[in-house]
Amino acid sequence: MNKMTLSTILAATLVTSSVNVFAHDNSNVGSNCDMELNDTLTVTPQHLLIKQGDETVIDIYNDSMVFVRGERISLTDDQQAMIEEYSTSIRASVPEVMEIAVEAVEVAFDGINAAFGEFADLSTTKDKFEEIKQSVRDKYESNNGHYTFSEGEFSVNIDDPEVDQAVEEIMEDMMPQVVGSLLSNLGAAISNGDSDFSNFDNMEERIESEIDARADAIELKADAFCQKLKRVDQIESQLVASNIKLMELDLINIKQH
Repeated sequence: MNKMTLSTILAATLVTSSVNVFAHDNSNVGSNCDMELNDTLTVTPQHLLIKQGDETVIDIYNDSMVFVRGERISLTDDQQAMIEEYSTSIRASVPEVMEIAVEAVEVAFDGINAAFGEFADLSTTKDKFEEIKQSVRDKYESNNGHYTFSEGEFSVNIDDPEVDQAVEEIMEDMMPQVVGSLLSNLGAAISNGDSDFSNFDNMEERIESEIDARADAIELKADAFCQKLKRVDQIESQLVASNIKLMELDLINIKQH
């Protein structure tokens, strides 16, 4: 086997290992419940607006007053308490979902660093991952306290085509440097009569050991987030059952797995 063939196989092994680890850990994030929005959600410092098209169907003002299609509705004490919990829970979930998504991107970089760190300069790659993290933040960060999520959005999963494409491009950009480093190292090793390449054994397991603790911590956060949103979904059902005027309150859709 010539050096080029060997180096190419080793490089391919590194790429496959890091991609597999990233896919494995990312697939676990939020895997207990896949959540989406049935309607458009806008959150402002004073309003929680649920819209269908351009029309505001539900407006919760100051986490207490409720307007249905512009008409304020009366609430019992129990309903009032549920509305306040519902509105404040949704507000609190925005920074939580952003934090989980950003940390998941960081784990992806940790996996690549574990695989390629000794073979390539990752400073440029780190900058690219910072750009990916910023794009995630831009999706969830407020604009003077205003957030808008379209129908179907809002999830702790970062299974986003743009993110996937960015990671693939990073991998492709790194390959020439990785192969070059491997060729150099292998050439030096062979010149010295060293044919022991056992440091590439169990590469995937070693990468997993580097990031498992971090990935497990993110999964715990995602599970806790999931439970909170299940509670929000439960409140919706209770409010609809207790007040006919709230029958259109069906923002949260949690798909059980």
